[in-house]
Amino acid sequence: MKRKLAYTTIMTSFRRLEKKGWLLRLLAAPKTTYFYQSTRSRREVGEQMLDWVNNEFFDSDLINNPVKEESRI
Repeated sequence: MKRKLAYTTIMTSFRRLEKKGWLLRLLAAPKTTYFYQSTRSRREVGEQMLDWVNNEFFDSDLINNPVKEESRI
């Protein structure tokens, strides 16, 4: 069973992402509604996430010294 997220939870997340520079808040035509736009491309975010995982969990060894197929036993 999926639980619905509260509006305030979503808005808090959006405001935090905006403050960190990940989202851009834009005012819509009626001037009472905002919409959000990413400041980074999907590819850029994916690359940053992979870099973080590599540095955090593999200490950069995975990218700098990839495991060769023959050495896995």
